[in-house]
Amino acid sequence: MQEIKAFYTNLINKGIADPEHKLKVFDGESVYLPTKKIGKNNPRAAEIEEDNTARQEWNRTADLALVSGIEEVKILAVKKEEI
Repeated sequence: MQEIKAFYTNLINKGIADPEHKLKVFDGESVYLPTKKIGKNNPRAAEIEEDNTARQEWNRTADLALVSGIEEVKILAVKKEEI
């Protein structure tokens, strides 16, 4: 599945000249959690928004931990244990 995502992302990026606007495939093994997209008229929009808020809080905490000098391996261990 990851290879398919990478293939299509590269295909899309061929038409984008500015490197800042190129798409990236999210690395599920990173310290960060992905947020979910909320579609129009989604009956679970409030639930997804609440989940995204918790994910963003985790991502901010992971950023602070990395900047503070905590090793990525330790953060990943906490992520796997707690989430």
